[in-house]
Amino acid sequence: MKFNVFFALLWLASPISLADTGTLASYISSDDQKIKKPDNIPILVTLFKNNKPISQHENDLSSYISFRKLDAGEYSLRFEGEGIQTTEKHGVLVFSNKTTELNTVLKTGKDTKSITFSTKNGGYTDKTTIASKIKKLEVELSQLKKIYNALD
Repeated sequence: MKFNVFFALLWLASPISLADTGTLASYISSDDQKIKKPDNIPILVTLFKNNKPISQHENDLSSYISFRKLDAGEYSLRFEGEGIQTTEKHGVLVFSNKTTELNTVLKTGKDTKSITFSTKNGGYTDKTTIASKIKKLEVELSQLKKIYNALD
C-alpha cells in the first residue's frame, strides 16, 4: 500500500500530471502618470469559466498575476479596483502546456471596459440567431449588388 501511495504522490508532483493544463498570466499596469504609487492600489482579478467565477487574486496595480493548472479552454478575466475603470477581457484562450500572456493596462475612472478576444462559433449559440444574421447579411448583400450594378 505504501508503495502505491508513493508512486501516486510522485505522479501528482511530476510534469506529466500537468500535461493537459495551461497557464493564464497578465501584466497589470496603468497608463495614468498621475498615480504616484501604483504598488499601493489593490486590484481584484477574477477568473471566469462559463460565466462562473473560479478563482480570485488581489494584486497591486503594477504587478504580474498568473492562474496555473487551468484546463484548456476559453476564459474571462475582470480587473477592478477603487478609482480604476473595471476592465473585462472575454474569450481568452488557454492551451495545454502553454502560457497565455496578456498585457492589461488599466485606466482611472468608474466605467466598465469590455474586450472580447475570441468566442466559440463567433458568439452564436443557436440556429435562430444564426438564421437571423444570415437574413440580415443577405439583405445587405442585395443592396451592395444594386449599388455595384448601378456603377456600370
